[in-house]
Amino acid sequence: MIAVQRGRVNGHEAMVGRQATAAWPPRTRPLLPVPLEHSASPGRGQVPKRPTPAAAAELASWPITVVGRDGDDAMMVVYRRPGNRVWLTWAPQLASWDRTGAPSQLRLAQFLAHADASTSALLTGDGPFAVELTVGLPDGTALDTDGRDLDNYLYPLAQHLGATRFAAVFGRKTRGRSWLATGPAVPDTKPATAPRFTARLTGSYVRPEWKRALRDLLIRDGVTPAPAGPLALHVTIGTGPARNWANLWKPLIDSLGPLLGEHPGRPFHPHDDRIVDLSLHHHIDAALGYDVQVGLRWAPLTATTVPS
Repeated sequence: MIAVQRGRVNGHEAMVGRQATAAWPPRTRPLLPVPLEHSASPGRGQVPKRPTPAAAAELASWPITVVGRDGDDAMMVVYRRPGNRVWLTWAPQLASWDRTGAPSQLRLAQFLAHADASTSALLTGDGPFAVELTVGLPDGTALDTDGRDLDNYLYPLAQHLGATRFAAVFGRKTRGRSWLATGPAVPDTKPATAPRFTARLTGSYVRPEWKRALRDLLIRDGVTPAPAGPLALHVTIGTGPARNWANLWKPLIDSLGPLLGEHPGRPFHPHDDRIVDLSLHHHIDAALGYDVQVGLRWAPLTATTVPS
């Protein structure tokens, strides 16, 4: 049951839903009225397009509010890890923002071409599909430090293959060889546990307020940094149709400083390299309109539970 009270988020008065008790299920906190960008992901091998300056300016001009609701997380769908494992001969590469033709861009292009060739026979039809990338690192290399963020491995791969074709994207860091797995997206009827945190947001992720509002909700919910060391993070994202959900990954994870720990004075630079097992699930529901539903589940990993 939800008790609705008036509050303020980022200086804006809003109606905020509150769970009457701290018992399960968790409180669902939504946010923001602004259309999330409709940009569909590019097709296989195409370069993702950025919104035009005019479109970005229009989105950024919309107001920010918060509205509370309850129970929507029950409708979120999660998926099983895919089979059809393929060993990679090219090392996975992080996203690169260097100039065109820079060595990092060339290495990334070579890896994406290799991934494309390795999966093309398995990704026929419209999907939805699931993909998993396991990044094999040399012995002695730290898995949870040194800036190797899993979402920065997964984003260029998903965009290159066509992000809207995928309902689930998985990433893991381990030692040894790298591999890629693909296949149809098969719903998991018995997920491990329910989300530990849920929120419902509407708005443009390009606005700083989007990230700030989500971070504030985590703090308000009492989320504190997970114990030091490697972490598994499970994210469910619900949107309306025709959204490029991969564009939400970075701003969403950048907001998780209260959970991951963050650099002093830099609240949107969390220690996300400590995530060594990342699961991203997309649920499409036309009833969400321009809202974005987020569910989070996390767990510390030990020497016996780190991916291998």
